[in-house]
Amino acid sequence: MSASTLLTEEEFLNLPEFTGRQEFLDGDLIELPPAKYSHSELIKRLMALIETVVDRSRIWAETGYHLGPRRWLIPDVAVNWPEQRVEDDWFQIGRAHV
Repeated sequence: MSASTLLTEEEFLNLPEFTGRQEFLDGDLIELPPAKYSHSELIKRLMALIETVVDRSRIWAETGYHLGPRRWLIPDVAVNWPEQRVEDDWFQIGRAHV
């Protein structure tokens, strides 16, 4: 097992483009490879199911969310509330909405 180097939020935000997915939790960089076909197909089906009860404009796939200091995640599928707050081109999730 190797020791990991913690990143600052600024270092995370300045990382070069990455083919897969990069998330950031409390200084740890989490890198995941691109999704496989079967995973993507499941996401498409899940989104279609959600669309039966939620307007399509509120459903997002693999979109970045800033959850607070040192927390950036990219869920497979997310449903935003109306008037979801966006700052610096990122969806924001504050404590009042978690």
